[in-house]
Amino acid sequence: MEAATEPRLVPGYHHVPGNHCGSTALRNLLAFHGLELSEEMAFGLGAGCCFYYVTLDGQSPSRFMNGRTGRLEESFVQLTGAPLELETADSDEGAWAAARAVVDSGRPALLLTDLYHLDHYGKSAHFPGHAVILAGYDDQVAYLSDTAFEELQTTRLENLAKARRTDHPAYPIAGHMFHVPEGAELGGLDSAIPGAIERAAQEMLEPSLGDRPCGASRTRSRAGPMRSRTGSGARASPTR
Repeated sequence: MEAATEPRLVPGYHHVPGNHCGSTALRNLLAFHGLELSEEMAFGLGAGCCFYYVTLDGQSPSRFMNGRTGRLEESFVQLTGAPLELETADSDEGAWAAARAVVDSGRPALLLTDLYHLDHYGKSAHFPGHAVILAGYDDQVAYLSDTAFEELQTTRLENLAKARRTDHPAYPIAGHMFHVPEGAELGGLDSAIPGAIERAAQEMLEPSLGDRPCGASRTRSRAGPMRSRTGSGARASPTR
């Protein structure tokens, strides 16, 4: 194998580990552009506190649960008005060209991925919508700032392309990328707090995630049939 070229890394990008992929990625992306925000605040401003449960027969795993809102990053942009631009692409080549152009301009990009295809997870399970920061690349791998890892992780470019495009029914993605455009100014986001709290409460009581069971009422409706199956002497089977 030929030696990789010298990596092209975003100057001044600082990876700080966190607890949750979306809020960690948002915090690190905004910090690069001079807006210091805690991970907890990023999660809250995206109305992140929620719960949804999706049954996916024929998939592995066949049960998809998440303790957050479905589209945290998009919700964050909507609620705060922060100048984060969302781009999608019709092809793997177009998605990579757009992400590479952001890095070449000296800025990091937030990418949504299926972590199954990221090399540092080792094909453990499909989990689409996993947020990472693209902090650099060479001609073979991408350098990713990823949640709980202490250092930047590398994933081969062909696998990153697979990770960024999936029709997984729980969370389809098509090269989704968020970035702060050149010259954009980031101001304080405190005024968005009341609206974010209201949205989080509304999503728990009147969820808008289509026909997926989510929020408090649908969590209860899902728990009822599960209790009746296991409480009548039936043996509960583990999901995959």
